[in-house]
Amino acid sequence: MKQLGIIKLSDDYVLGVHYGDGSFYVGLSWKPTEKSHRLRCEPEWSISGDDETYWKAFSNTFDGRTCLVDKKGQRKFVLVGVKKCICVLDLFDKAPWINKYKFEQYVRWKKSINLIQIKNILLNKGLKSCLI
Repeated sequence: MKQLGIIKLSDDYVLGVHYGDGSFYVGLSWKPTEKSHRLRCEPEWSISGDDETYWKAFSNTFDGRTCLVDKKGQRKFVLVGVKKCICVLDLFDKAPWINKYKFEQYVRWKKSINLIQIKNILLNKGLKSCLI
């Protein structure tokens, strides 16, 4: 099991785990004390679980990180930011199988990443396009 942290995971394996325990997320934060980044909008891809070695394999494969979620030992693997999340778009674009619910989530998440890149996510038009 210790070896798992140094291997790279296959695409099919990653997709299967994501469909069971993964989520796409776009976080919005307000930091009034910071002039240059008062309002921030960042995409996140995460997969929850409770085995640190297992999530280290995800970190090794995708250059992400693991973090503690709760006091019970639940952990999650996380990719945060446009540059890191763009790296997994191809994986999901080429997914040979994906259920409708997860596909719709992915399409909205990908659209939000594209809008963040061109700095239009916080415009009224950009927000509405993510909700449709």
